[in-house]
Amino acid sequence: ILAFRQGGLECMENGDYDGAVAAFDGALGSSGGRIGQLQIDICYYKAAAQYASGDIMSAIDTCTALIDYRKKETDAYYMRGCLLLAAGDAEGAKEDFSNAVKYRPDDYELYIGIYEHLADANLKEDGAKYLNDAFSIKGDEADDFAYRGEIYFLLGENGNALSELKTAVEKGSVEANLTLAQLYGAMGDTQMAETCYQAYTASGK
Repeated sequence: ILAFRQGGLECMENGDYDGAVAAFDGALGSSGGRIGQLQIDICYYKAAAQYASGDIMSAIDTCTALIDYRKKETDAYYMRGCLLLAAGDAEGAKEDFSNAVKYRPDDYELYIGIYEHLADANLKEDGAKYLNDAFSIKGDEADDFAYRGEIYFLLGENGNALSELKTAVEKGSVEANLTLAQLYGAMGDTQMAETCYQAYTASGK
């Protein structure tokens, strides 16, 4: 199974997505009916390869099979939601996104990712609801301030974004410098933007 999986990954790296799907099918077929984390991992790669090959509906089916096996599989709901958006099924996508956050309500990146996909699909207002829901996550660690700052920035609330991001940097968040640089750039302060970019790149991230 590991050899098939590695072969599939190599096919993906080389742009041979049909070959990757065949290899991942081989890996799953050699599992003897067992389903563990490795098999689930392979299913995600298979769905990604199917999408990359242009076979969106098969990728959706692969995600559906994951959800049928694990009813609370957040990543499968999220991935299927993105695929449904690509297929033009906005309502189905929003239902999947709703389930994704229901089963993982404390993941800032999940809310931001959903927003970005909805915004790209000209559903920015729907996406903004997820950003606002993310404020229900409580925390006072550096990452909490960094994510809240990024969310405020995406919402266009630059004053709140600046406050949160500065606090995040003070608390040691390297990533906050990148968002802070983008914020300063949007505000027209190119000197501060450059300073923050330099702080981010100097960290080695």
